[in-house]
Amino acid sequence: MPSDQAQPAGAGPVVQRGVRRPRVRVLVRDEDGAEAAYKGHTINVSRGETDRRWYIRVWAPNGCYAYNGWWQGSEAKTHEEALLEACRGAMLVQGAEVGPARSA
Repeated sequence: MPSDQAQPAGAGPVVQRGVRRPRVRVLVRDEDGAEAAYKGHTINVSRGETDRRWYIRVWAPNGCYAYNGWWQGSEAKTHEEALLEACRGAMLVQGAEVGPARSA
């Protein structure tokens, strides 16, 4: 059904795109933690023994910490969510959704 309003040349329907997920490469994973790599950074996430919160460390390629600390309120979060928080907290991604991580 044609519209009465003229559209600019080359204008078409608006395409809605999903949020890109970071392609984190998981190197080692067990029930209480994971080690991964993303954009040259090394990521380590591990659960606390008593409160089950995630402790996150991210090292930049130069060896400096890009993230180091407890993730508050993370007791019920998954490995994938902890890895995404690591990427967000280290400012490697913005607004990304978590997706299945790739294994090495």
